[in-house]
Amino acid sequence: MLLGKKKITQELIRMLDGWRHSGFNVFAGERIQPREKRSLENLAAYLIRATFSQKRMDYSPEQARVTYHSKDGKEQKIYDALEWLAAMACHVPEQKKQSIRYYGAFANSVRGRQRKREHVDPIPTVLEPEVSSEAFRRNWARLIRKV
Repeated sequence: MLLGKKKITQELIRMLDGWRHSGFNVFAGERIQPREKRSLENLAAYLIRATFSQKRMDYSPEQARVTYHSKDGKEQKIYDALEWLAAMACHVPEQKKQSIRYYGAFANSVRGRQRKREHVDPIPTVLEPEVSSEAFRRNWARLIRKV
């Protein structure tokens, strides 16, 4: 996206691709509108997905071992059953422990200060117009005639 807008160069992209990163990522795709049912369902499915794929996991009860395959199927890692449980347990947050952090305007301290001053900005949303589809068509026709 930045390359397309000529904000960065191809050389900088190659350099950035070589950096080892923390895994933090930002989605810069199209905005999901309130009535886009399929997009909302995809987003919800993404949010509730498991931290690992059960399809890539094989359990051998006689050996008490779990084999986990990579996405491309070229690599696999073998765990003892207890090692596997320990690896999966690290994805479960401790009881009453905060696992999501908010910064900037969304931080609890900032929102608390705003509440004390009784100045809380409304959450920005896309409001659905309260006009029927027939009124939309009439307005559209009127605008086209104007042009």
